[in-house]
Amino acid sequence: PKVPDFMLNWIPEWYLNLMYRCWSDDPSKRPTATELADLFYDLSHNLVDDDLHPQSYYIGRYIHTLHELHDLLEEIKSGKSSDPNLLLKSNESTTSS
Repeated sequence: PKVPDFMLNWIPEWYLNLMYRCWSDDPSKRPTATELADLFYDLSHNLVDDDLHPQSYYIGRYIHTLHELHDLLEEIKSGKSSDPNLLLKSNESTTSS
């Protein structure tokens, strides 16, 4: 198999090499289960923070919060919210427009 060219720009070289080794027609050139387990263990315990965007954690929290706010807004609009103050404000905003 061949990786589509457009994917080559964002797949790390070490990963491509591993993929091609796994796809080898010669079983002796394929990585062993032990080698793969060691590799995945090392990856999971030695992630280099420099490869991650420094704000990614905060952006992820922000997106999660936006989803929660969206769900809460849907509850308010549908009348399912358990907070009577939110229901009152929601009704006021819909009747005043």
